[in-house]
Amino acid sequence: MRWSQIATTFFTQKFSKATIYPYLFRILYVVISLNCKHSDLMEAIAKTKYKYWQEGEFWLGYLEEFPDYMTQGESLEDLKENLADLYKELSNGKISSVRRVDELDIS
Repeated sequence: MRWSQIATTFFTQKFSKATIYPYLFRILYVVISLNCKHSDLMEAIAKTKYKYWQEGEFWLGYLEEFPDYMTQGESLEDLKENLADLYKELSNGKISSVRRVDELDIS
């Protein structure tokens, strides 16, 4: 998908200004400052939930999608960087037998 198609799709949706502005600024930041490809844009916009806590002088945490894989950091920012790296490693498909958590719709 080309940038023009992404922009057209994005801006033709009916969003309120409060909803669209955060995404718009992220898109502009990635496109302008990083001069990136489409996959880089999607990665920058993507978010995932995580659990974290402080134990002694270290911050510990795990991604909700991958609760079996914990990491740590000396600061909260360090932990977030380690969690982002962990997400990339676990979701790229190169590691086999990665256990995940997902939601099942039971009707």
